Amino acid sequence: MDSITISWTTPLSDGGSDITAYDLRHIETDDDETVDPNWTVVEDVWTSGGDALEYTLTGLTVGTEYDIQVRAVNAVGDGPWSATVTATLTTVSTCAAGVAVPDPTSNPGLVSDCESLLTLLDTLVEGTVLNWSADIPISEWDGIEEDSLEGTPPQVVRLYLGGLGLDGVVPSELSGLTE
Repeated sequence: MDSITISWTTPLSDGGSDITAYDLRHIETDDDETVDPNWTVVEDVWTSGGDALEYTLTGLTVGTEYDIQVRAVNAVGDGPWSATVTATLTTVSTCAAGVAVPDPTSNPGLVSDCESLLTLLDTLVEGTVLNWSADIPISEWDGIEEDSLEGTPPQVVRLYLGGLGLDGVVPSELSGLTE
């Protein structure tokens, strides 16, 4: 599950009464928008007094496309729903943020290696201290050796994890490494 922050501007006309709140509604794009009960309505996403006209929708599903609308509310009543905006929630790998893998667009294999190793880190024996983090270049991670094979971008080619207090079965996450 994930979230998306929606922002909007005031309508051109307030019908002669100050806006006191905004409502927001959303629906999965594939659902029938002509049926009002299909929409999820969130009332009072903004009430008078705040400067920022924005709201964070939570509980949405990554990879799902949503249609979203906003309406103003005042003493006159509810305004019309805004034009529909469509958004698809996506996640960005922490490994592709540009620190662990300096050039993620040209080296998706190293991004995949980074993700596999960070998943592996979560399965290691508690108390094991490794500096593996998306905030450190993977080339500086403990026990990791990178190399460029046959002119390709660098990949993880060796793990040196002896003497680190690891114990147990070799985790299946290692099969996610590209080399």
